[in-house]
Amino acid sequence: DNIQTLWLRPAPGYDGVQVEQQVIELLKQRHQVAEEDRRAIQSFNMAGPAKMVNGLFLAINAFIWFVGLGTLTAGIVGVSNIMIITGKERTREIGIRKALGATPFNIVKTLLLESILVTSIAGYAGLVLGVGLIELMAFGLRSVGANLPFFQNPEVNFQAAITAIVLLVIVGALAGLVPALKAARIMPVEAMRAEEPPVIIDTQKWQEIFITLRQHKLRTGLTAFGVFWGIFMLTVLLGAGKGLENGVMEGFRGVPNAVWIWSQGRTQVPYQGMPIGRQIILRPDDLPAIRDNIP
Repeated sequence: DNIQTLWLRPAPGYDGVQVEQQVIELLKQRHQVAEEDRRAIQSFNMAGPAKMVNGLFLAINAFIWFVGLGTLTAGIVGVSNIMIITGKERTREIGIRKALGATPFNIVKTLLLESILVTSIAGYAGLVLGVGLIELMAFGLRSVGANLPFFQNPEVNFQAAITAIVLLVIVGALAGLVPALKAARIMPVEAMRAEEPPVIIDTQKWQEIFITLRQHKLRTGLTAFGVFWGIFMLTVLLGAGKGLENGVMEGFRGVPNAVWIWSQGRTQVPYQGMPIGRQIILRPDDLPAIRDNIP
């Protein structure tokens, strides 16, 4: 009797590569095969391909973030340009407000809130629609019982979604910061310096922001759409990438460290005076020897 192929699955916590090397060394000793002979007894370990696939998906995810953030950056640049135009259009208004007592901090805060408001609302809408599209895709696949070999359970990682939103708000604030600082340096109207400064409260500030956005509906809409599209595409790409990763990794489930060992070849290296070309065949008694000698 002989054995054509041995299939080994190391217990959890054991290194599959190390177990493979130990088994090969033991079998070579039992069958009198030189250590440097690579053809007499051969093996294949799933740990290598699994590691390569993991590295591949790390690269794919990095590329997805690069593309998504690039699209998002285009929207953020649009926000910055719009804030610059807004600051120029409101030069007179800002000068009068400063003459009435508004501090540079109040001017900067107002313009920053406009920038953050547009990016946050548009970004959140893009995230919700992106996640909704991914969930609808997953529901459709489950409903029809589709079993695609390389695409399963598309989903959006919650941590990645929160990271995208936080990054969106931060970049939105930075996009509005430079125009806001530039607007805050506008010199007040000299004739208004003697006026009594008004009380500036948050309610009035938010009313002013919404009035400004309503006055420029087309400009605000186009800017918001750029941000919306960037976060939407990032979300969809992340979800589709996760579905691809789940589908491919499903093939490795249960055998991430599995080792196949076989021998139907002949020796290529002499061993202790024995000639090359000896036929090496695995035997049933190799199995208990492996269990007894390999932890």
